Amino acid sequence: AFCTVLTSITIPDSVTSIGGSAFYDCENLTSIIIPDSVTSIGRSAFYDCENLTSITLPDSVTSIGDYAFYSFSYPDKLKNISIPTTVMSIGQGAFSQTCSTVPLVVIPEGVTTIGANAFNNIGSRNNNRATVVLPSTLRTIGDHAFHCTNGTENSNYMITVYSLASTPPSISGETFCIDDNEDAKVYCPNPSAYSEWLGGAYWGGDGK
Repeated sequence: AFCTVLTSITIPDSVTSIGGSAFYDCENLTSIIIPDSVTSIGRSAFYDCENLTSITLPDSVTSIGDYAFYSFSYPDKLKNISIPTTVMSIGQGAFSQTCSTVPLVVIPEGVTTIGANAFNNIGSRNNNRATVVLPSTLRTIGDHAFHCTNGTENSNYMITVYSLASTPPSISGETFCIDDNEDAKVYCPNPSAYSEWLGGAYWGGDGK
């Protein structure tokens, strides 16, 4: 698309899906209005739209494609990501780096899969703890989904994870890897789930 002059967009309610790379590199886009007729956000649909201040998806959306809202840089405008309960899957790199100033992400009930690097560097440019709430329906989280390279972004970075699942989801690789930071916390419904969450495969480092 390379729509550098576009600052806002209202998608008509005749649209049912937003195709791949539809608004690719619309770097001056600050706001988007997506109607409740849209059911899917395609791969790289809003790739590198680095000036978005908020992302609110309608209750009709069921899937968010790979790199849908990915940013190549670490933008500092976005403060809120609202994901509806209709979403079942969040693709690889969907909000990667775009979410570096987002302090809280609530993954709603109904989501079963979060792709690799989906929320990579969440909250890494904030001065406080980033918080992630995971639903009981979650079954799989991809590699580095909530990874933060805090050594290059924020030396005070910390993360808190609230898992509503009695049994932790299947996790591959350093899902919550936090470089050189031991102050990472996870809250679970029961002690057995907590013990499982402590495994190195989940944190990839010294998280506790």
